[in-house]
Amino acid sequence: MLCLNAVELTDEFPKGQPGLVLRSVYHCMDGLPCQSVVTDYPYSPRWGSEEMAERLRSYLIYVGPRFRGLSKQKGEFL
Repeated sequence: MLCLNAVELTDEFPKGQPGLVLRSVYHCMDGLPCQSVVTDYPYSPRWGSEEMAERLRSYLIYVGPRFRGLSKQKGEFL
């Protein structure tokens, strides 16, 4: 499955956690791509940039199958 992962940095970064949005490239709801805003992923402002990237990558590998299942269940195939 392919999905778009958007990491949204705010003025609070790195003190504040970036936003994370997953969007399906295969399924839509009401004409828009299925998406999920994720707020419960591991994050610490004390981590260096490499550790932040690696932990986010690991989390995306973990959460990807769950997002795929939800988008298949709730969305229509494009």
